[in-house]
Amino acid sequence: SGDQAKVEEVIEKERTRNEKKLKALEKELELSKKESLIAMEKATNRWNDDKKRYDTELNATKTLLRDEVKRCRKLLEEEKIKCRKTTSEALNACEKKHEMALQKAKEEAERIRREDAHQAGKREAKLKLEKEAIKTACEQKLREE
Repeated sequence: SGDQAKVEEVIEKERTRNEKKLKALEKELELSKKESLIAMEKATNRWNDDKKRYDTELNATKTLLRDEVKRCRKLLEEEKIKCRKTTSEALNACEKKHEMALQKAKEEAERIRREDAHQAGKREAKLKLEKEAIKTACEQKLREE
């Protein structure tokens, strides 16, 4: 029975040690979960900030393009008035020249808009991939723990 008491004492010490290990692991898991959530939140915030910046850039580009078209139209009107003061032949030549300039400006504006939209699409796709990779890594880390 003395041996029995020693065995029970050893078992109790082992159980106590295992309970301490378990609590430590539970604390570590909780901390890891918090760190993962923080990392996911930071990634989401970064993605949202990048999207806001992209939207701002896109809107600024649209405004610049609208202003450029207005400026070209105004120039065209000014040139038309000048041309009307001359002969009808000079008027026709002037109108043709400036209509072509306006068309070229519109084409350039459209080209710039398409390039900006394409670049923005590439940026947004890249950001989505980064966000998904971070999320996957966090989920993997949680599963491993």
